Amino acid sequence: MDPVSRVRALAAQVEGCEDRSNQGAVRLEVGGKAFAWTLNERFEPKKPRRPVLGVLAVCCAHDRKEFLIAAAPDRFYSTAHYSGYPGVLVRLAAIDDGELIDLLKAGADRQRSPLRRKPS
Repeated sequence: MDPVSRVRALAAQVEGCEDRSNQGAVRLEVGGKAFAWTLNERFEPKKPRRPVLGVLAVCCAHDRKEFLIAAAPDRFYSTAHYSGYPGVLVRLAAIDDGELIDLLKAGADRQRSPLRRKPS
């Protein structure tokens, strides 16, 4: 199964998931907020970004991102563009369905949760 079809099939198990995928690239939302999408990368300066179908960006907390990258750099990584962003890049060929669905569910839950406000 191709990476886009695989992710879309697994996303069907995520409660409230809205599949906004198009043109062969994945975009998953919950409550109108994206929680997973195909990585878009610029291969040539000043040229448009193109989808990298084998890599999925998934929202997650900074501490979880750091843990995942340290524990399994063959499956998870980040780039300068995603530095400081609460999301991790996932090599789809290196991750099994169970781990990916858990990550997708956690990403959706993160986007579903209300914003944390600082006490005044």
